[in-house]
Amino acid sequence: MTGQFSGTDAGNANLTITDGTTTGFGINKIIVSAGTLSGVGNGQCTIATGGGGGGGSGTVNSGTQYQVAYYASNGTAVSGNAGLTFNDSTQVVQNLGATAKIQTVDTTNNYAVTLLGGGGPRVQFGDIDSSDDAFMEMGAYGGVNNIDTQSRDFRIFGTSVGTMQYFDESSGFVGIGSIFGAGGLPITQLEISSIDASANTVLKPLTLSRTITGSPTFSAGIGVGMQFVSDTAVGNKEIGATIEAITTDVSSGSEDFDLTFNVMAAGATASEQMRIKSTGGLISKSNIISVSSTPTSVNASDTGSIYNIDTGSGDITLVLPTAVAGLQYVVFRLTSGNTITIDANAVAGTTINGATTYTLSATQYKAATVWSDGLAYYAIGE
Repeated sequence: MTGQFSGTDAGNANLTITDGTTTGFGINKIIVSAGTLSGVGNGQCTIATGGGGGGGSGTVNSGTQYQVAYYASNGTAVSGNAGLTFNDSTQVVQNLGATAKIQTVDTTNNYAVTLLGGGGPRVQFGDIDSSDDAFMEMGAYGGVNNIDTQSRDFRIFGTSVGTMQYFDESSGFVGIGSIFGAGGLPITQLEISSIDASANTVLKPLTLSRTITGSPTFSAGIGVGMQFVSDTAVGNKEIGATIEAITTDVSSGSEDFDLTFNVMAAGATASEQMRIKSTGGLISKSNIISVSSTPTSVNASDTGSIYNIDTGSGDITLVLPTAVAGLQYVVFRLTSGNTITIDANAVAGTTINGATTYTLSATQYKAATVWSDGLAYYAIGE
């Protein structure tokens, strides 16, 4: 149906369309044409639903009627707020069908926001010149809730720049904070950045926290930690190391924590190798290397190890590696008799206590600590 109102009353004319049957009906478009908007500013359209006999025409904003705010042919709203409004909160705007959508388009830049339900409810942000989801898509589909940034970087931020979270699409890096590396982008898989005007304080941008539920009886040994995991073969991941903060006293007002460092060896679960005590002490678990044959080469990588030497089968010679500052070994005599010689010349080409070799006392259970300053070796103890 088409209709035209003319004359001096055109701006105040009302068009009422009544559903006189139980079947639905629709209106494709309502356009008001006028030379000037002032002449049509009071027009209104009422769409009423009802039973047979033309019932339900009523008045605007009553019953189950809908009021359509419409536009002049030049695209400008005639009056009031553009859109479709209801006087009944139970009414729903629907566009039915598997591929149906509701879209708002910025006709200046062709930007569009699209609501659709096919394949899962979603909202698309795009450009109608390319695709509805050219910029981003959010929705529930594929069995999960999704935010698809369409190869564009993504950020979440508030009024403070310090609250920003940044997702670098090209690298896969995530930044939390505000100021990152070159170009203002995160430079590692996870970068946490803090802003502060002070130049003489320490900030703590990362917190690892544990909360206990219920009302259990607390005891020493509870704590929190972090672990380091790596592939060691295709499809095989291993926990190579952990760092743990462990309570040694949970008494109120006198709690103590130790910090332990644990590493994997020979495929076994990472175990404690070093502990920083709450009292300030450092406990390092030494590797014990049993020696019963000669000569035995000392490995630089075994620094901190205890060489447990059994001379029951004869004399033993330990050959030291090239001197490196910080190398340290403990040489322990398990048995008495025969000779234990520490050689600093054969490989290292240097001296130990000023000589090329050092001989450990023949007394059982004697020990010496051997260390290097990078130039020579020294032995203390016994």
